[in-house]
Amino acid sequence: MIIIIIIIMNEIEGYIEAEIRRPEYQRIIVKLKMLEGILYRSKKNERNISHKFALAEIDNIIIALHDIDRMVRRLEDMLMRNYFYDWIDDLIAECRSRYEDLKWEQLEQASQPQLVGQ
Repeated sequence: MIIIIIIIMNEIEGYIEAEIRRPEYQRIIVKLKMLEGILYRSKKNERNISHKFALAEIDNIIIALHDIDRMVRRLEDMLMRNYFYDWIDDLIAECRSRYEDLKWEQLEQASQPQLVGQ
């Protein structure tokens, strides 16, 4: 039974690798990779940008992911839809985590006592 499942999973992966080269999927892939890059750079440069800017950037990523979700919803191929939904879910989870971290840092900064005269 396990061997059959492994064979099926390999077949699905091979199918996805072949299908992913199609132009309609390439547009989605380019957009998702672009959003991954923006999120990665935002996280990498977190000390050099304000919390307000980083939160706005995350909001923009989430809006863009919603637009991509609408594109994916129109795909007829269930396997490709699932492939892209997994990718979108991972990015959304990363956005939520990053958003919570930034909000937490804002609260910590706001609760720090301000030193007078320094």
